[in-house]
Amino acid sequence: MNSSNMISGQRSDGQPIIIEKGGEGRALIPERFFFQPLSDEFNERWLQDLLRWHPHILPIGKIDESFAPLIPIGREVSVDSGSIDNLFINPAGKITIVETKLWKNPEQRRQVVGQVMDYAKDLSRWTYEDLDESVVSFYQNPNYQRQPSDKHLFQSLIDHLPGKTDFNETEFANQTIRNLQQGRFLLLVVGDGITEGAADLIEHVARMPQLLFTLSMIELQTYHLEDKILLIPQVLLRTKEIVRAVLEMKGVDPSKVSITVPVDSGGHGSFARNTLTEQDFYDVLRGKTKSEAMVELSRRIVNDADKLGCKVEWRTGRFDVVFRNSEGIGSLLFGVNASGIVSAQKNYLFEGLKAYGITGTPKELVENYVHEIGNLMAVKIDLERGRIFEFRLDDLTPKYEAFFAIVKQIIDRIKRSI
Repeated sequence: MNSSNMISGQRSDGQPIIIEKGGEGRALIPERFFFQPLSDEFNERWLQDLLRWHPHILPIGKIDESFAPLIPIGREVSVDSGSIDNLFINPAGKITIVETKLWKNPEQRRQVVGQVMDYAKDLSRWTYEDLDESVVSFYQNPNYQRQPSDKHLFQSLIDHLPGKTDFNETEFANQTIRNLQQGRFLLLVVGDGITEGAADLIEHVARMPQLLFTLSMIELQTYHLEDKILLIPQVLLRTKEIVRAVLEMKGVDPSKVSITVPVDSGGHGSFARNTLTEQDFYDVLRGKTKSEAMVELSRRIVNDADKLGCKVEWRTGRFDVVFRNSEGIGSLLFGVNASGIVSAQKNYLFEGLKAYGITGTPKELVENYVHEIGNLMAVKIDLERGRIFEFRLDDLTPKYEAFFAIVKQIIDRIKRSI
């Protein structure tokens, strides 16, 4: 991995100022402070408890939204190389490991990145039963629970997701098992003042290319504000690409076995079924819509678009269905985002058709296509807007076959016009 695989957050070193409303307004200037390892009040344990009770403090959406929401399932979780400060999971079975560090603890500053990486390696050896047993211990511990209980992993999720009725325990367990086996974790180093550069982070990330993780550093700037505390979270560093690898072993004798690790940078080259990006989209969609039916409908769209000769292109928080010619020139027919909205963009439709060198009028092709979609889905078509049409994914279910017939029709028209 090289430095191009890292993204630096935008640090704000200015002094925050609070202005009261009304008149000239009173200016309140918070005083920055750092946690003290031996303090009876603002110490590392206080920070860990704060994250346990208020995980929304962590800006997961700016790092990897597919790990949200964070549901606490452990504090000081014992693994072979030590204990994980905070452990979280989400409804897609994606696990977040948090290691806290204090600016005043120089030894911890030197070791913390390697430490959280070792925790990830240890956790990737766990079974679902190991994780469930750890969760039970967490809920039984009176040091962490106001009312200790024998709650298991799945029940803890149900309790954090009131109103969710289509949550399948078997599917959740299978997803969790897959994420454990692949080491598919979000690793967060969280502190009140992080000063290390990216070099140490890169060095540690390169140590474990067989794990599918994202690693990030978050600084929680802390200020005294009269009788309150002001927190300003900032993402300082995060891995840009998740490293993927397959271990290739040659030989039988353990003393002579040869192991190579071909690394895939995880770019958006050719489309492949069940790529990491595709699975991430389904996880986010499931978390946002709370609907397994919408996830399955999205999978069906991907498969049927592929059968029509379209390319499915995965982007941040969405996928686009694009019809391309042999030279790679294409027109985006529609897209689906992770909130379950289907839409089409005017410019991508028009410009793509123009680029084909179509004989006739691209505008006529587009207008026929979008008006047929509008009539089918009973939505307003506005050719003056950037987004020509949009509707909810779940509204597509009873009209799915007719929708794809319209999509096939414009593809056939494009082919005839080229």
